[in-house]
Amino acid sequence: MNKRFTRSEFLFLTAYILWLLFAVLRLTYLKDLFAFSVMNRYVEKIVMGLLLLKLIEDDRYGIKGILGICVVAALYYVSLQANATELVLPVGFIFSARNVDYRHFFKATLAVQLSVMAVSVTCSLMGVIPNEAWEEPERIRYSLGYTFCTYGSHISLFLTLVYMSLRKRLKFMEAALLLIWNLIWYQVTDTRTDLFLFVPAIVGCYVLGRLEIKMWNRWIYRLALMLAGPVIAFGAIAAQWYFDIDNALWLRFDHALNSRLRLGHDAITQYGFSLWGQYIKWVGRGGIKLHPDWVYNYVDCSFLKYLLHYGIVFFVLLLLGLVLVGRMVAESRNPALAVAFVAWLLYGAVDAELFALNFQPFMLLLGYSFAQWNFILPKAMSGKICQVTENRV
Repeated sequence: MNKRFTRSEFLFLTAYILWLLFAVLRLTYLKDLFAFSVMNRYVEKIVMGLLLLKLIEDDRYGIKGILGICVVAALYYVSLQANATELVLPVGFIFSARNVDYRHFFKATLAVQLSVMAVSVTCSLMGVIPNEAWEEPERIRYSLGYTFCTYGSHISLFLTLVYMSLRKRLKFMEAALLLIWNLIWYQVTDTRTDLFLFVPAIVGCYVLGRLEIKMWNRWIYRLALMLAGPVIAFGAIAAQWYFDIDNALWLRFDHALNSRLRLGHDAITQYGFSLWGQYIKWVGRGGIKLHPDWVYNYVDCSFLKYLLHYGIVFFVLLLLGLVLVGRMVAESRNPALAVAFVAWLLYGAVDAELFALNFQPFMLLLGYSFAQWNFILPKAMSGKICQVTENRV
């Protein structure tokens, strides 16, 4: 494959890297070292301008392009109903990523996240920025320069999944180093959900790479990946829907998940479901720390949180997008990407960063997989996942 960027890819990657840099800095105390808010406002305008130039560059859209614009318009309406302005730029990036080789924005994510992480950790250990200690009844967790104790660990998990996806198969030394890297973050932050994901993900990627199972053309493999998103989403929501506080087994399960089931069940009871979304003020530990009089109501399950906050229309579009991503992953013949895809979905069932592009780039695969989907001749796209058809710069 020609490694040169198209003009469209260059505009997208410039906008993405610039936006991601400031979006990640927002998660750290590095933002307090300079006029972050002022600079961020200018950066957002520059990013929107670059994405607009990319839209002009992509002057041929076809049926799928027009359909994609309709979806973006519907999601913009959802953002208005839910008072969720944070949706606008991520949705714009997802649509713009439809004709960008996913490996390009995966590499860009690695470069930005690792750079910010290195600076944040170094400055926190040197005392330049805070290395906050979050004291809880059973543990003490350190932030290493991030504004919340779990952020660094989550980003470490996603960086691992991204690296695996780019490598396709891991050597033993790579797998060992990735395990050590994530275990260090776990030791500092005690983020158990990440522990339960990065260990099987790394081991699974290494084992699949060694076995070299030829399962690409098996319909059950494709079907499993296509249905993985809806099955995990409905399973996670059902567990919270049917949670029974009077049932001892449910209580044990809920305790293991740090009250996630109870909080999800309470949120369903309190807010219910709407078609186009509703405004909900989520209060997490960070909010309680600043405002002790507030009531904690945070829902960690991404799928339930999005269904409650953004509505049924958004949720259905999300599930359809995940089906297409699963299909693209199956056709990529990349065992590590398949493992990373499932790990990302499982993460979304227990934490709220499934849609957060400042943590991970997997959401951009929604636009990319939609563009690769040939709903007229599905077999015609086999082996052409990363084919570029535009003029080169």
